[in-house]
Amino acid sequence: MKTNIIISSLYVPTERLGTYPKLGATRPRGHGSKLTRSRGPAIMRQRAVRSSDSLVNCADATKRAIRLGSMLALYQFNENYETKVATEGIHLNITSAWKPDFGWEVTCMWETPPNDTLQSVRLQNNGQQFMIYRPEASFISTDLRQVLFLIHGASRVETFRTPGNVLSVDCTLTATKGRKGRCVLTIEPYQPPMSDFTYTCEVSGERPTFMIERMDYIVKTIVPPASAKLEYKKYDEVSPGRVMMNCTSSGLPAPNLQWTVADAKVQADFTGRFWNRTTKLWHVWSFFAYTRADPSTTVTCSPEVLTHEEVLKGTPATFSSASLIEKFYASPTLTTKLRT
Repeated sequence: MKTNIIISSLYVPTERLGTYPKLGATRPRGHGSKLTRSRGPAIMRQRAVRSSDSLVNCADATKRAIRLGSMLALYQFNENYETKVATEGIHLNITSAWKPDFGWEVTCMWETPPNDTLQSVRLQNNGQQFMIYRPEASFISTDLRQVLFLIHGASRVETFRTPGNVLSVDCTLTATKGRKGRCVLTIEPYQPPMSDFTYTCEVSGERPTFMIERMDYIVKTIVPPASAKLEYKKYDEVSPGRVMMNCTSSGLPAPNLQWTVADAKVQADFTGRFWNRTTKLWHVWSFFAYTRADPSTTVTCSPEVLTHEEVLKGTPATFSSASLIEKFYASPTLTTKLRT
């Protein structure tokens, strides 16, 4: 009779393991002579040995199957884990803004995966590292002792002076184990910047993944020009219809003031500029003398900042004969005369 052996839910027919029909069992009746009694013990021993061999072979097959299943499960786990790590890396975001009468403010914000811990944040200016922030304590092993190295805690504030500006850094954690935080860099120039600069933020994770994320951010040393301001004065005693106009603006780099009479561009009579230490911008002015031939003609002063990529235009200021009429009626002397 054919038997089946089940071990660890693995179905193995014993007929495939050589246990049938040669197990030393008595032949069925009607098919030859019976086995003698003297051979009974030997047959039983042979049956036991072959049955034992069958169990050993079955156990080996089970181990191989379990080992193969474990390898497949481990492969699947690693594949899923790598996919999860790849989609849950460190997120970095860098923004910048111009602060009037101060300078630039650059912010680096990070967020690590939920199971990660912040190891350090490194800040660079034009490829040169100027600060490292490590919230947790680190140890340096020596021959006789361990030395505690770079303990910053939940925040670190530093100020660095360069030939052209003052850098102030404020790094702060906003979540436990440094999973979230930000480093705010303020750049206060005390002389005109000559070129753009690259701000680099590199965030390193600790256990268990030890991931590193790095981002470069180019800060444009450009401030769009301020709206033009136009002042004017009549010189009819010199020449009828003569008007002297002064236009001013500010920006970075120094704006160019373009004069336009009707639709034609004209040259200014005098121009100048100076670096304003209070506003951290270039202040520019331009004088233009104009004789009114047609009362309907308009004169426009337009501030422009030239960059390598585009032309940034500020709000222009316009002069016309109507401006003189408004100024005439707004004069305090005229108002006094009308009242009397």
